[in-house]
Amino acid sequence: MPIRGEANVFGPWIDFVPKVVSATRMVFLPPVHFKKGAFGVLEPESEAVVLSAQIDVIVVPMVAFDGKYRIGYGKGYYDRYLKTFEGLKIGVAFDDQEVYDYQPSLYDVPMDVIVTESRTIE
Repeated sequence: MPIRGEANVFGPWIDFVPKVVSATRMVFLPPVHFKKGAFGVLEPESEAVVLSAQIDVIVVPMVAFDGKYRIGYGKGYYDRYLKTFEGLKIGVAFDDQEVYDYQPSLYDVPMDVIVTESRTIE
């Protein structure tokens, strides 16, 4: 779910959305009956956790990006999840969110594709 000016990737084509369930863990749930959750982000109220193996493609909003590396808000939820995710990872951002001086950390997971309003980086 996009926050603070991130590209809005939510729509009827989305089968699952993230929910923070602990200080270090995020899960994906069907998008049913939303409420404000961790960090004021809308999260589904459902408890039917979806296994990573059930997700083929993950679309991730970004604060910024450099090459294929996404930059988030620094809590590491997506990086921990994406570390073992085996499907296609698509980062979505605006052109003006591209930076050129980011040094990826050991924990950063590159996207397979980044999509902006004017181009696709593969």
